[in-house]
Amino acid sequence: MRARCRGSGEDYNLVTQDVKETIDLNLLESFCSLKFRKDVADVTEEQLVAEFKALLGKVKNNDTLT
Repeated sequence: MRARCRGSGEDYNLVTQDVKETIDLNLLESFCSLKFRKDVADVTEEQLVAEFKALLGKVKNNDTLT
């Protein structure tokens, strides 16, 4: 995405959104509470991205979700 923005001259920060902004607040609160045992404010974008990648990798590979 950054490379595309550099090529087109667009501002990366204007064409992207934080993960927390793209998820329904109630779902995000539940996910953070159950998975991290933390409030949404205490979970970083990096933690969310890493966990979503791990979950999606399991689904993609047909593994059992735990």
